[in-house]
Amino acid sequence: MLSKLSASEGAGVICCGDFNGTPEEPFYGVMSEQLRRPDLRSAYRAVLPGREEPTWTTWKRRVGTGDMGIGEKKRCIDYVWYSKDHFRPTAILDLPKVRKKKPVLPSPDGHYRPDFIAQSAT
Repeated sequence: MLSKLSASEGAGVICCGDFNGTPEEPFYGVMSEQLRRPDLRSAYRAVLPGREEPTWTTWKRRVGTGDMGIGEKKRCIDYVWYSKDHFRPTAILDLPKVRKKKPVLPSPDGHYRPDFIAQSAT
């Protein structure tokens, strides 16, 4: 994917998905600065107040053992990237509201499974 993005210099690009990495991880710098695509931007950062990524795009509760450990994890790992010279995002799909009571499912509102929260930018 990275080679195709680099080779598409000058073309309009929208690239979205589950990147399994937070903004502090190396992939974020690669996407935003190192692809010979200095025009790639995050739609969330363009639209959200404060120009930051959302606090979370995935919310999981793990039980048992393994690499992911035990406990609750909320983090931003899903992104919508766009080429700023061709597109201008004006809105994003709101994330589900966080319920005050403990949700039934391991998600903020108790209805959505954690890896299936929709992302969208218009």
